[in-house]
Amino acid sequence: IAAQHPDVVATLRNDYEAWWALVSEQFDDSIPISIGADQEEEACLRAHDWRHPDNPKHTDPDVVEDNSYLVFQQGQIRMGVGRNGYLEVMVEQSARYEIELRRWPKEEDRAIVDGIEESEEGWRSDIIVDRQFYYTGGKALPFTQATLTIGDQAWTKPVGPKDKGIVFIVNLSQGETRLVSSFSNGANLSRGAYYVYVRKAER
Repeated sequence: IAAQHPDVVATLRNDYEAWWALVSEQFDDSIPISIGADQEEEACLRAHDWRHPDNPKHTDPDVVEDNSYLVFQQGQIRMGVGRNGYLEVMVEQSARYEIELRRWPKEEDRAIVDGIEESEEGWRSDIIVDRQFYYTGGKALPFTQATLTIGDQAWTKPVGPKDKGIVFIVNLSQGETRLVSSFSNGANLSRGAYYVYVRKAER
C-alpha cells in the first residue's frame, strides 16, 4: 500500500519527525501524571509510564529478554520481566487515597501470582510467528509481598494466593511527588506493579 501512495507516506513521515522533535525536548523534564482531580474518579498508571535515570538504551528492545530495561509493552508484562521504575505524579488535592497495586489490569480479573494460559483467541498467530510469546499466555510469579513508596514514606503488605490487587490507604499532600511500587518474594524476585489504580478513599 505504501508504494502506491508515496505522497501520503512522505507526509506521515514528515509529521512524525516534527512530532518527535517536539516531544524529545522533554525527555529529561519532569512530566507528572495527574491524580486526584475531580474530573477523574480513578486514574490507572501503567508500567509504560515508568521513568528511570539509569535506563539503558537498546537498539532492538524486542530481542532483549533480561531485566535491565523498563517495561514498555504488553509482551514484557506477560513474560513478567523488566526493571522497575518510578512514576512522576501530581497530587491535585490533599486527601486520603486508595492506591491499588496489580500485576494484571482489572479487566483481566486474575490473581497477582497467577499466570495466563496460552490461547489462539483474539489475535493472528500466523502473522508474527517469531514473537508469538508476546501475544499469548503470561508467566506466573510467586510474589509474597507488595510495597508502595511515595516520597520518603513506604508501606508493605503481604500478597495472598488469591489477591488480585493490594490496596494501600494513604494521606497525600497536594503537589508533585514520586511513586514507586513493587511486588517481591522477599528474596531475589522483585518487579514493579505493572498497573497502579489511584482513587480517593471514601470517608
